[in-house]
Amino acid sequence: MGLLHRYRCWSDRRRLKDPAFEYLFEPDVTGELVCFDLETTSLDPKSAEILSIGAVKIRGERVLASQRLHLLVKPTHGIDRELIVVHRLRNVDVESGLAPEDAIRQLLVFIGARPLVGYCLEFDVAVVNRYLKKWLGIRLPNQQTEVSAQYYDWKTRGGGD
Repeated sequence: MGLLHRYRCWSDRRRLKDPAFEYLFEPDVTGELVCFDLETTSLDPKSAEILSIGAVKIRGERVLASQRLHLLVKPTHGIDRELIVVHRLRNVDVESGLAPEDAIRQLLVFIGARPLVGYCLEFDVAVVNRYLKKWLGIRLPNQQTEVSAQYYDWKTRGGGD
């Protein structure tokens, strides 16, 4: 863990508004990773609302498909028609979804202190952090591995052909 990450964790831990979430700052003892992905109302992390959260645990080289999370989230505004083509979620699909805070609470319980991995993870974490800052006063303290650049490098070297 880098020095900057440790400082951010220490600083955020002091700002935590609900001690029930102290476990997020503890060292991971599971040896697992969590891959998570969001579907959102836009690609602007400053305004995007969460429509769905998907996550799965990974142990070693095994994706633990039986240990997954899938949540629909009700946005405050309707879904634009052009976005339905992108994420295949319609207004009727999310109208009975969870409130964002309830969905993020379930996500936090699911991921615990596990490191995170994902494709375009930086965007997803930025969106979740926007909600967390308002609600708990913190950002996700979990270590993060962004794989989109790794995938791009692999593809440009001729991988997967």
